[in-house]
Amino acid sequence: MVFFDFSVGETPAGRVEIGLHGWSVPDSAENFAKLCSGSHFPGFGYEGSIVTNITRGDSIQAGDFINGDGTGGHSIFGKSFGAENYKLKHRKGVVTMLETRRGQVDSRFLIAMKAKRELDGKYVVVGTVLTGFNVLEGLQEYAGAPPTKTIRIARSGELEIKPFIHNY
Repeated sequence: MVFFDFSVGETPAGRVEIGLHGWSVPDSAENFAKLCSGSHFPGFGYEGSIVTNITRGDSIQAGDFINGDGTGGHSIFGKSFGAENYKLKHRKGVVTMLETRRGQVDSRFLIAMKAKRELDGKYVVVGTVLTGFNVLEGLQEYAGAPPTKTIRIARSGELEIKPFIHNY
């Protein structure tokens, strides 16, 4: 599980927590997690990068920490790596890796604000928003490419998943 703390300008906007689908796309999940934590190379990852596009009610695009305009990205495996599969469906709240060219992904991603069935079978679903969808809904007022205000992933990282015991 990973998180993004978003800001609008210098004002904190809130936290979004994402569960990764490592059981289905292990390389994509590892890439995404390490780019969230910055553990692959210091200063290499999502923290500090900007949201490059918000299409109101549709999607939020980010992950270009190279050019900052949605055209550049890089993975922990090199410039890009092979898309693992297209099995998971594009439901509201999924995080999808964008492709550099057919079958290749890097760091760029979108968060679906609604079901996007037109992407099924074409893009890799790497995770699902678990908490903080309301934060993403709040960012919709800045829709544009680029957004009308600077929206930044102020902090990002991995969260420890703690097992729990439920007494029936």
